[in-house]
Amino acid sequence: MSMQPELATKICHQCHEERPLAVFFPSSLYADGFTDRCKRCVFDSPRRERERRERRVQHEAAAPHGVIHTGGILALTHAEIW
Repeated sequence: MSMQPELATKICHQCHEERPLAVFFPSSLYADGFTDRCKRCVFDSPRRERERRERRVQHEAAAPHGVIHTGGILALTHAEIW
């Protein structure tokens, strides 16, 4: 009766799931030889960033004219002040 060795795993720094090393890209920049994010998270990053930008643009378009949203703080534009 032979036992299979345990598969080496790593926790993805983005999704926080423990996954086998096969789903991480090899990288000499990391001590263990693999990237800190799994392949799924790496491939999903551009999509998530695009969706975040689209939400920000929609939010800014909904703002009243002359008002700028800056991290939850409303500020008047230079033209509105003078």
